[in-house]
Amino acid sequence: MNRRILIPFAVVALAALSGCFSFGSKKVAKLWTVDCPGHPILTVGPRVNETTPPKTVRIGSVSVAAPWDCDNIVVRRADGSVARDPYNKFAAQPAALLKGPLMALAASEGAFGRVMPGATAASPDAILELTVTDLSLDCSGNGRKASVALSAALVSGAGRKVIADGSGDARADASSGDYTAAFSEAFSSALKSAFSKMK
Repeated sequence: MNRRILIPFAVVALAALSGCFSFGSKKVAKLWTVDCPGHPILTVGPRVNETTPPKTVRIGSVSVAAPWDCDNIVVRRADGSVARDPYNKFAAQPAALLKGPLMALAASEGAFGRVMPGATAASPDAILELTVTDLSLDCSGNGRKASVALSAALVSGAGRKVIADGSGDARADASSGDYTAAFSEAFSSALKSAFSKMK
């Protein structure tokens, strides 16, 4: 085989094997997350059950309703349809991705004595459950907005009775293309609203 042909072939083969070679003009999807930003939820707003807050709260189930429960960011279109963005995805399934910021925000809000992860074997005074009914990129009007709607419920650890609940929704500007920042802001604002109603 001609040496001039062999060398480029070897370079292409090495690149492909190392996982850094992109064939044709395929675009690689970006992965986004949801964080616990420095947001007013940490310092303002009514406290949950201000008179008798539970001493220990465990993070319970976090569920995300369809069609928002996939790792692709779901886009709302002007004609009422939705589409899954193949080039912008959440770094994990939304239900799993939201547990970390939920725990951090619940602890930072100061509404509970101690917030424990769901995997703990300890018996809590109450369990915090979350249902997300919207987690979308709204492009149905002017611009792009990260949109989040959710409801939270505080369930007693012993009797399994709902002792407090609340809902919230929020939107955040996503025109910069930083979907981590936009969804983090919308999520924390919606959660703040839900917490403020849990009296």
